[in-house]
Amino acid sequence: MSDQVLSTERLWVRRVIRSDVEWFYRVYSQPEVTRWAGDGKPLTWDDCARWVDVTLENYAKYGYGMFCVLEQELDQVVGFCGLVHPEPGALPELKYAFAPEYWGRGYASELVPKFLSALVREFSLQKLIATVAVENKASQRVLAKSGMINVSSRAEGDSLTLVFERSCTFD
Repeated sequence: MSDQVLSTERLWVRRVIRSDVEWFYRVYSQPEVTRWAGDGKPLTWDDCARWVDVTLENYAKYGYGMFCVLEQELDQVVGFCGLVHPEPGALPELKYAFAPEYWGRGYASELVPKFLSALVREFSLQKLIATVAVENKASQRVLAKSGMINVSSRAEGDSLTLVFERSCTFD
């Protein structure tokens, strides 16, 4: 994949570069974002720098990782979307997040289906998953619109997480 991965009507997606740690921090240091991700705690600058390092390693290992999502009109990072491997041998897992000031604009619904289709075609993925908090109804709708099916749930700490799965076809 080139640095610019794809575009939609209002967004474009590009590879992460080392200096994007600033954008990771702007998004993932906000409690309203991280309440839906990982352990729910805002990330530190060092955490974000590690995420960038892991992303760059994933590009080398898998050809994909996390990507910056930019609003075309502003040419500014508004969020992130990508696939990660939480542990060796795990299925690729979809992750995405937008800065809160960009919530409610339909960006995830616009981006995620097209992004997944591009990754499936490019990398011949057979199956992938996404996890979402049971309270996060908006993301559940995005995943369903993207062809993902809720296949199970699991306890994570004090909360319940839903596992969505997509068996991939080459559309």
